[in-house]
Amino acid sequence: MNKRIAIVNDIGSLGGIEMMLLVLARELPRDRYTPVYLAPESGAMIEQMEALGVEVIRAPRPRWWSVSFYIGQRKVFNPLALLYDGWVTLRYIGALRRALRVGRIDLVHSSGMVSQICAGVAARSLGLPHVAQVQDIIGSRLIRRWYGALLGRLTDRIAAISTAVATADLPIAKTQIVPNVVDLDRWQGGHLTRAALSLSDTQFVIGMVGRLTPWKGQRVFLAAARALLESGGQADRCRFVLVGDDSIGSVAGYRAELEADAQRGVLRDRVQLLGRRAD
Repeated sequence: MNKRIAIVNDIGSLGGIEMMLLVLARELPRDRYTPVYLAPESGAMIEQMEALGVEVIRAPRPRWWSVSFYIGQRKVFNPLALLYDGWVTLRYIGALRRALRVGRIDLVHSSGMVSQICAGVAARSLGLPHVAQVQDIIGSRLIRRWYGALLGRLTDRIAAISTAVATADLPIAKTQIVPNVVDLDRWQGGHLTRAALSLSDTQFVIGMVGRLTPWKGQRVFLAAARALLESGGQADRCRFVLVGDDSIGSVAGYRAELEADAQRGVLRDRVQLLGRRAD
């Protein structure tokens, strides 16, 4: 019997994990599985899923309030936010639960912290198996342990993308390492050339691909590039490219900071920020 799999994630735009979910939706054998996308918001993910012939059910994710606000320079706790956030979270879990029933779902696949918790509760309430795909390591060890314990209760299996993620306080008995996939067919032909970037065949190109956000480490990349160039010798042949944009979870001024840093000292004219690319 064909199994219907709900794909639940946190955002409607295209990030790294969303690209992996599109590959998953496309590559699932349709004679055995039917992917159903539970869309948290409007955006490119709905368009991409529909282009793949995936059924889309809207389950709008709420916007939570911050639990603090500022009065002048003083940060003040906002108790009303806790009440509001708890209420809209329960409503979201209810919306996911209804979507799972309407979609006649047999198994739930979630990615992203919010989805893993909310979809996990919804799946448990309906007696559905739940697989969580975990790709990040939470910085705070206390929160990481709490989150790992919660996933242990809300999942049947956990797919971790690496050994580092799998060993970051996730329940060992339920966790299996499943690396992210790279669709090599996408890169056959039409790719960016050295000539288009004004790079010669003798230059050694070092790149970093990822969303422009501080925790991804672009500052570290530029610092390493500067140290390498300052070492002299053959390092002068090196050129550097940053691929990615700040359309998701952007930090004000971060891209401008990177662009300014890339024009200082030995990095000047040796670093290119290419933005988001589809090639």
